[in-house]
Amino acid sequence: MASLARGDVALPAMLAFPLQARLAAALDNPERLDAHVLDDLDASVTALRWQTVPDPPFLRLRLAVAPAIEVIERLLGASPPSKARERLCEVAARSMAFAARLSFELRDDEAAAALFADALRAADEVRDGRTKAATLTSWSMVTLHSGRSFAETEGRTHQAVRAALGGSSEAVRARAFAVEAEVHASTRDARRTANALRCAERHLERTSRDEGLNTFDYHRLEGIRGVCSRCSASRGQPGRGGEG
Repeated sequence: MASLARGDVALPAMLAFPLQARLAAALDNPERLDAHVLDDLDASVTALRWQTVPDPPFLRLRLAVAPAIEVIERLLGASPPSKARERLCEVAARSMAFAARLSFELRDDEAAAALFADALRAADEVRDGRTKAATLTSWSMVTLHSGRSFAETEGRTHQAVRAALGGSSEAVRARAFAVEAEVHASTRDARRTANALRCAERHLERTSRDEGLNTFDYHRLEGIRGVCSRCSASRGQPGRGGEG
């Protein structure tokens, strides 16, 4: 992949040249990092996330996002101004969680766990709990679909719900409860599954249309409801590829 070299970091060619130049300047002088640069970086990684539907090229996407993750890591270690750091941490958490899910799909569970841990550390620096909740929800889905211990999956899911309830996003709350429902459905706990689905629907009803389009909507909720129904009929857990 072509890139713009800057020191020992290759700036990703998926980024527009003006953004590459601004990122290079921020790497040289962290004081030049601002919200506009971070918004554009976030949009570039988001564009990759949208390519996961309907037929995701996991390896190509993982290779494409890797240089962006490296740039983010360098920026996090460069002591940017406090007014930019929280936004940087938000972008870092979202980008690293995406890279973690791609690594999971490529059956690199060790890399996925390390990336999720990095994403969670970044999310802990964001005051709005929605970022931490979204990170934990994604990690919960991965642990569920990888067949890890139920206690680990359940604990992470409960953390996601608590973070979501302390955050600003109704859509993230809905997603957290929906994933909690799928976790309970995997053990055929019909009562907890139903309660979590009701909570998810209640929060989804309060979600603004624009927010729902970008995070979690009724289509995704119905998908998880269908998974829960299948789990109630079969003890087997879902395989890789599920992301609520």
